[in-house]
Amino acid sequence: MRNPKKTGNDYERKICSIIEEMLGVEFKRTKYSGGGDHKGDIRDWTQSTPLSQYCQEIKYHGSQKSFNKDFKDNINQAIRQTPSNKNWQLIIHLPNTDIELVIMDLKDYLCNDILSQMTGNKKDLKKELIEIADLIYRLRKKFENLRGKL
Repeated sequence: MRNPKKTGNDYERKICSIIEEMLGVEFKRTKYSGGGDHKGDIRDWTQSTPLSQYCQEIKYHGSQKSFNKDFKDNINQAIRQTPSNKNWQLIIHLPNTDIELVIMDLKDYLCNDILSQMTGNKKDLKKELIEIADLIYRLRKKFENLRGKL
């Protein structure tokens, strides 16, 4: 039987590599698995992604029985260990599948992920508003010219 600590460490590395591959940023295991200055099992070392707002707890269960038994405790651990300036996130393997689940608070998800996508980057929004204002100005001028010709 495999050592559970080694299995957990390997799973943390696997999640880091998935995130690195998908986002192109450096994600690493946290020293002492969140027992040091930085909480959470993994973290965004660049602090350049929205994931840096989250304290990630990583869990791997080899069987459906252990998944079911520990699920609520895993969520509570993720919440408990999260510093007040971050949001919690549980990344957990669904046994007997290739699926990694992300469990998090709905309000955190809506505020940090959905609203930010809806409002976009403030610099981009400002640029878009200037472009829209310029377009409106040009359309008004064109309309005034057309009205003057009628």
